[in-house]
Amino acid sequence: MMIINEKELIKKTQAGDFNAFGEIYDYYFTKLLNYAHRRTLNYEASEDIVSNTFMKALNNINKFQIREFGISPWLYKIANNEMNAYYNKQNKYAFIPEEAMLEYFSDDQELQTNEIKEAELELMRTTQFSELQKYIAELKPNYQEIVHLRFFEDKSYEELEQILDMKQVTIRSQLSRAIGMLREAMQRKDYQPNLAK
Repeated sequence: MMIINEKELIKKTQAGDFNAFGEIYDYYFTKLLNYAHRRTLNYEASEDIVSNTFMKALNNINKFQIREFGISPWLYKIANNEMNAYYNKQNKYAFIPEEAMLEYFSDDQELQTNEIKEAELELMRTTQFSELQKYIAELKPNYQEIVHLRFFEDKSYEELEQILDMKQVTIRSQLSRAIGMLREAMQRKDYQPNLAK
């Protein structure tokens, strides 16, 4: 979903009006922070990823060409690249330790910003997210990426094509494989999330 006047804001930013980019930032900041939190379960890393995403977007805004889905797929693509860089640097792509999960979902954790509070509330609203995250974290990074974008960010296949630079047939095939792996892993328990989108 685009901001109502997103195309105008992009054109103004490209013309040097950085206040216009501030509106884009305000609209997408929490969405990208939620996405980064779901992928990393690390507050500092999520904030750094989102910060770097917007910095790179602003620095390269003149290269951006407006398309059907606006700036959203481009921002998510930059965020994915930042997450890949984070994971490569940390050398911990798929596994999130259980202690990090417990710390993330603890009731008494002090949160530093309103954006983080909103992100955590959004996560807690996601049905049994912490349980599902354990299984998602066991997938290869490319499968994690597709699952998160499709089911948690609710991106269409057309948007995924732009974000991931893949054809829809490849995306559908990888998503199908990821769902198969998740179902197989979850057969050990009675846990059945809705993975039918």
